[in-house]
Amino acid sequence: MSDFQKALMITAIPIVVLSVASTVGASIVGGYEGAIGFLFLWLIPASLLLIAIVAAIIYTYTGRRNRAAGIWAGVGIGILSLGLSCFSLSEIIG
Repeated sequence: MSDFQKALMITAIPIVVLSVASTVGASIVGGYEGAIGFLFLWLIPASLLLIAIVAAIIYTYTGRRNRAAGIWAGVGIGILSLGLSCFSLSEIIG
């Protein structure tokens, strides 16, 4: 497995799993009172996304461009996943 593939999976999988877990948990519980806790669960992958962006910048400057490209691809997938779960959570909590 290449550095690109490893970095992509290490970046994208935790962000997608946690954002889907927050959306599914909020939809099961339903209502504002129960779902607000899952909104805070959504903040965990959002913070992981920020850490991944910093890591990608560091890997770019240290010359590990394949690993940085994998992280950037994972960040793109993470942004898509977080955006979709954000809209879902706003509809559930709203």
